[in-house]
Amino acid sequence: FIVAAAGQKMRKLSSVSDQRVLVAPQLESQSVVTNTLSVRSSLETPDNNFVWNPRQLLNDLAAAAPMVHKSEWNPARCISAVQSYQHHLAYYMQRSQHATTNSSIISDRERNSILSPQTATLAVRCLLKSKVPTISLRQHVRELERLLGSIQPAIPMTDPLSFVLLEANGKAGNIGRTLSLLELRAGYKAHTKKEFHHAVQAIVSAGLEMRVFRSPYKRETEHAKIDDPTRWLDSILVNMHRRGVQMDIHLAKSMLSTYSSTGMTG
Repeated sequence: FIVAAAGQKMRKLSSVSDQRVLVAPQLESQSVVTNTLSVRSSLETPDNNFVWNPRQLLNDLAAAAPMVHKSEWNPARCISAVQSYQHHLAYYMQRSQHATTNSSIISDRERNSILSPQTATLAVRCLLKSKVPTISLRQHVRELERLLGSIQPAIPMTDPLSFVLLEANGKAGNIGRTLSLLELRAGYKAHTKKEFHHAVQAIVSAGLEMRVFRSPYKRETEHAKIDDPTRWLDSILVNMHRRGVQMDIHLAKSMLSTYSSTGMTG
């Protein structure tokens, strides 16, 4: 009876915690902080706790995103800023679908600030500094991108925005999306080789889930097959060649490391 009652209580607590969407509390342990991002669709209507305040949103994003040293990072603050940005976008979409020319309460200045590529860039940077585990980051990055892609008029894809999205998808292990962004950036000048390192990181991160959950008690044939990274590396090399980027020893080592991370010899 005691065990059943305890299990019932834990299920109630779990259902309550899953409903928290807007505000990320100031949690003490990093392991708890990494799980505070909402897993519900960002396209849902914000609840009654939401307050439309673009000026405060921009201040929160600007304060959280520029932190350089890891010791300065505040994951809870970054999470709160990202969630606020998502709900501002969802609220804007809701109002733009139902509002008429006479009833709209969103000014042109507010709309331009929320839908600017600079604001989107800050939001993605905050997401990168929220210390979300790699496997969970994959879902959150795609969710944010789907929300950005649903906005009308479309948010312009600029050089800084495409670069930070490339970095986010690279760390999350979204290989297909990373290579698509790398191809999109073929029209931009490669200022550094970081974007190619991010593309290589996508291959390494993609194999993380298979490596972490690989059971030592199963036969090798019973495990899910890890893809050969050669074709993805070829795409990166072709992009480098088209943009006139020279290979260096550090990038070459990163590319070779993808074989060991996927359990292959090259």
